[in-house]
Amino acid sequence: MGMQLRDFGHVVLRRHRSIALACAGVIAFILVAAWRSNTYYGCLARYQYECPMRLMDLRVLLMEESSMRRYYPSNLNFVANVYKPKGFAVRAHTYVLLCPGTDTKPSNTSNVSDWADYIYVDWSKWFSNIAELPNDLPMIYDRRLANHGNLGVYVLRSDGLVIWDPGAQWLKAFVNDHPKYALPMPK
Repeated sequence: MGMQLRDFGHVVLRRHRSIALACAGVIAFILVAAWRSNTYYGCLARYQYECPMRLMDLRVLLMEESSMRRYYPSNLNFVANVYKPKGFAVRAHTYVLLCPGTDTKPSNTSNVSDWADYIYVDWSKWFSNIAELPNDLPMIYDRRLANHGNLGVYVLRSDGLVIWDPGAQWLKAFVNDHPKYALPMPK
């Protein structure tokens, strides 16, 4: 009788150990899945919200600059000159001329068009008066499709609307319909 109880105790102990290991495995799986999900949705939030917000910030800066000058600036150098990239903004990738979907580093403030993650269209070449600018022109857009996983680009239009352009199809159609502007396409 004593021998049977002792054997029964080993069976119970082994069973508890197996259950404890299975629970630990399930908990580890849940924690890893939650971390990966948080990372994924964090990335998704950066792509969906931060890039359009930066484009809106750039629009505000453009509108302010154009109200002082009475015309739109010819490039985005004024942004880099007034709002110089700071160390933290560069490290955290929160600088206004950098898309959150890239790892671009700001360079010289005199050649913003060479390193900024956005293309700015200088409409002053065709429209000398700000009031003449039509509402549906692209003003600023992502330089590369890779900024957002090769899925598309964000476009800030002259009416202030930021649109998601899957595969840059809207931009392609605009470029095809208006070849005289010779707008560069995202790479």
